[in-house]
Amino acid sequence: MYNFESLTNRRKFIENLGLFVNANFDTDYNVFVFGSFLTDDFRPEKSDLDLAIYTKGDMMDLDMLIQEFVATSNIKLDLIWIHPEFNNNYIDLAPLQGYYLTNYYPEELQKHFTKLIFSLQREIEYRTNNYLLLKNALERSMTDG
Repeated sequence: MYNFESLTNRRKFIENLGLFVNANFDTDYNVFVFGSFLTDDFRPEKSDLDLAIYTKGDMMDLDMLIQEFVATSNIKLDLIWIHPEFNNNYIDLAPLQGYYLTNYYPEELQKHFTKLIFSLQREIEYRTNNYLLLKNALERSMTDG
């Protein structure tokens, strides 16, 4: 059983996860660690381990290996699959900026990351414009009333 009280222990757990996957998965892959697990914000009783995985191999095999390893601990796992063919999977943005276990970051994944950033930028612009329209309409109604 792992003790996740210290950042050093959590880093060691991620290192061991990487060693386990490397020994049991023979296709290029990457596992992205995001969220609080590798930060001082992590709370052992409340926080979970957020992982995202990417491979051109069998995603289910990689998923099952990770779940097998994590099952040896007392941590809850939140695992997502990264699919570059999806256009609006905003959840992929956080892990792609996080810590990753391997250097497997192919051009397809880099393009996906860039596409997500531009999609998020368009979403922010859209929401900002809608907010300004609503604000202006409310201000006009208050002065007209």
